[in-house]
Amino acid sequence: MKPFAQLAVDVLRERGLYRYTPGGAFYVLVDISATGMDSHADALELIRDKRVAVAPGISFGKLSAGQVRVSVASKDADVREGVRRICDFVAERADRRKP
Repeated sequence: MKPFAQLAVDVLRERGLYRYTPGGAFYVLVDISATGMDSHADALELIRDKRVAVAPGISFGKLSAGQVRVSVASKDADVREGVRRICDFVAERADRRKP
């Protein structure tokens, strides 16, 4: 079994959303700024549209405003699927913003 965060990092790398590898945390911050929405609105839409619960990054300060915080303390398959859904969400919203 891989370390908790590494599962999420692997998916983020595959999908082009990798920014950093957390050092021993049970959480990963995912950059959702491409959606053009604030992290609170994104968190609400993620739970409604993709059935993925995240914490809005703004809750952790201004530097995290364009991100959502994801807990990776779950089953491997659930972590992978949840991060994939977040990546899909970001890609879909980013596509809508293109002229």
